[in-house]
Amino acid sequence: MSRLEDIEAIRVLKALYAERVDANHNNHSHATAIAATALFTDDAILDLGPFGRYEGRAQILNAFDTIFPAGTAWSHHYIVNPVIEITSSSTATGRWYFLLFTQPKTTPPSAALTVHGSYAEKYQQVGGDWKFKEVIGSLTALTM
Repeated sequence: MSRLEDIEAIRVLKALYAERVDANHNNHSHATAIAATALFTDDAILDLGPFGRYEGRAQILNAFDTIFPAGTAWSHHYIVNPVIEITSSSTATGRWYFLLFTQPKTTPPSAALTVHGSYAEKYQQVGGDWKFKEVIGSLTALTM
């Protein structure tokens, strides 16, 4: 792959992350949790600050399959402004901003939240596909 093809593949990876995480929150099943987890390397780290740190695919799958659906009624991610650097033939880094609309799962239903923040990420090519090696989410603001 060329540098531009690698960058585009990582952009698609991030778009799939938003799509699959929202699908998992909006209509959770074990299959949607597996689809989201498949975007990560076996030894990946997913650190979402106050929403938890998960190391390795087993912990990440557990988060998508049990922890996140238990606390989230629905979500919709907007992820923008990528800065992607290819650091070798099989590694890369990236930075993104996000805007997340979400509703916590509470009784009675709570108001929807707007969450602003950023991601700092590392990627690794595995079997010809780019995967998340590390995702570190940082919250800037949370509003109702």
